Amino acid sequence: MLAVMLADRYGDEGKHQLAADVLNDSAHRWNEPGLMLESATHLRAAREPEAAIRAAERAITMGGPEWAGQFNTRALIYEIHVGNGQWDLAIEQARNLVTLDPNAADARWALVHALVRRNDREGAWNALTPDGDPFSPATGTTPSPGSAWSPGSTPAPSSCPADYPRWPVGRTTNS
Repeated sequence: MLAVMLADRYGDEGKHQLAADVLNDSAHRWNEPGLMLESATHLRAAREPEAAIRAAERAITMGGPEWAGQFNTRALIYEIHVGNGQWDLAIEQARNLVTLDPNAADARWALVHALVRRNDREGAWNALTPDGDPFSPATGTTPSPGSAWSPGSTPAPSSCPADYPRWPVGRTTNS
């Protein structure tokens, strides 16, 4: 699609606001939530977190409750809230992610991380041990004794410890 190519070009040139505008217009014209999600991603890159959240929320509305891109869109909203230190809002999104995919290790650990940052250690422990056994950070299963977590190769956001993987691990934001 020509609009995506134009947005990619703007993004490559660092003109993320223009890229977001092109994708926003295209998303509305073709009622395409994936384009709205990409618009949100560019708005985040343009350092417009509130506008990025609004665009992401529009993508969720456009896509409806069964939209396959809902997980990635909520992950983007989670990242923005974490970056802004808005732990209660990050927790809300992380809980939505766990509800969407209870076996997703990245969603479970996002919830644990946000609860710890809000200083809710009991809530974090409960999120970590939903069935009584600790949830593995890498696989979503109970870790074997002596196993080590090796975070993904993506950079950690500045609001997270250096060894905490950037959200979302193993997922893309393209729908």
